[in-house]
Amino acid sequence: MTKPIQAEEVLARVANHLTRQSLERELRSSRDRLNRELESTGRMQRLILPPTLPSHPAVQFAASYQTSRHAGGDYYDVLPLGPGRFGVMVADVSGHGAPAAIIMAMIRAALHSHPATHGDPAAVLTTLNEHFTYLWDTSMFATAIYAVADVERHELHLACAGHPPPLLVRPSEGVKPIPVDAVPPLLLMELATVPCSRVALRPGDRVVFYTDGITERVDSHGRMYDLDRLTAALAAMGPADPNSIVERLVADLDAFADGHEPDDDQTLLVIGFN
Repeated sequence: MTKPIQAEEVLARVANHLTRQSLERELRSSRDRLNRELESTGRMQRLILPPTLPSHPAVQFAASYQTSRHAGGDYYDVLPLGPGRFGVMVADVSGHGAPAAIIMAMIRAALHSHPATHGDPAAVLTTLNEHFTYLWDTSMFATAIYAVADVERHELHLACAGHPPPLLVRPSEGVKPIPVDAVPPLLLMELATVPCSRVALRPGDRVVFYTDGITERVDSHGRMYDLDRLTAALAAMGPADPNSIVERLVADLDAFADGHEPDDDQTLLVIGFN
């Protein structure tokens, strides 16, 4: 014989049901509020990226920036340094989301607060690292590469802190990484003397800077886009203009991923020398 349900038990079940509904509503509300805050953070972060890139008859710049979430830790910039000279920065803060976005904004502020260093790639990285000594004991770090493009001298001077070297696309020689002597990433420790590399440039050369979110983009099967695929895609494009290179690379990445959302921020910056 089925035991009759007591009134107290009925009330307890109703109370539990209402409690679960209340918790679910509270969780949905908290999640929606967090998403709104992250979206706002992402919008604010994009305001500190260059709204436009410099133009010059002998050189062109193009860039693409995509975060894995609403806000991210990648950063790029192009700084006019005088007639025919430009400073180019690409950096990648460890981690994702709001903490990485905060450090990214701090790096941007520190870079712009030391204009006297902008003509010297080694001084830029050293100054940034020393600016953040208070972060050396944390888990945060940032890879970075800074270059000075000199249009009149047809050369690029670079300093690298743990960042992937840029790729040189040269019609007569294909695609290959620019050799750079790198030091460890920023925000970790005191750096030894930062070396500066130099590469001579020719009309028609394209230099492609990127963060590892590009080469480590994965598809739904866990396969990475990788450096070989990036190199092959660039080789197939040849001496296309920088905007076309960026657009076609982004399209190729999205086609490769086939709807799988990126796990890391993705930044491309292309310089074209005419």
